[in-house]
Amino acid sequence: AKGDISSTSGMTADWTSSAAANMWWEAGGNITMPNIESLNWSTTGAGDLLWRAGGNISVSVPSGKSLAWSNGTGSGTILWDAGGSIIADNAGTSSTFTFTQTGTGNTQWQARADIKAKGKKTFTSNPTNGSTMIWRAGGNIETTSDVAGNLVTFSKTSATAGLMAWQAK
Repeated sequence: AKGDISSTSGMTADWTSSAAANMWWEAGGNITMPNIESLNWSTTGAGDLLWRAGGNISVSVPSGKSLAWSNGTGSGTILWDAGGSIIADNAGTSSTFTFTQTGTGNTQWQARADIKAKGKKTFTSNPTNGSTMIWRAGGNIETTSDVAGNLVTFSKTSATAGLMAWQAK
């Protein structure tokens, strides 16, 4: 596929699964979500949560809006995979941008180019095994200035949690 997945503004796509069902968006081009309303994805089963783009993944979360992903108690993996850059802008001071793993799956952001994380983000690892949370970039990892604060938090809340890392070439 060569197409894009995009929304001009106001996208709401809240998905939840308790089965071994994968939920994904896959675009040969870009995934572009400016000014979202709500993109909350979760699984408590063995299913994976995936955004994959041949180009860039770009999302902007305005004030009062939410992007919250979690893999619950299951073995599902959370993956954002971009052939270009991941540009994640938490533009609002009262918005939510979280990734939480409490099951046995891993959480990864992978970009062949850069990861640009603007605004406050929270990544929490509380698995029942040695699951990992990793950002990998072929270029740079940047937490750049924006209207909202730029605090990016990675927290291990379980002694069994595995590696939490940023890797930039």
